[in-house]
Amino acid sequence: MTIREVCGNNYGEPFEIVRTTRSHGLGSPGWAVHAFAPTCVHCECRIGELGLEADGIFFCCVNCAKHYGVQAWKNRMPCASA
Repeated sequence: MTIREVCGNNYGEPFEIVRTTRSHGLGSPGWAVHAFAPTCVHCECRIGELGLEADGIFFCCVNCAKHYGVQAWKNRMPCASA
């Protein structure tokens, strides 16, 4: 049994992700989003799927980008940049 990195639980088989040669034991893919996905600068939610990027800042949606004052952005897959 392995202690989970995010929740601290100790049960069953871990969901494992290896990033830059370091192994991360997680309970599920959902915990991977919680551990590694970028956070929207405006609403602070985790961006688990497509997001927007403006000048290196990530947003979960167009609405949050506009509230932040952004007028031009790129659609991104933030997990590739996290």
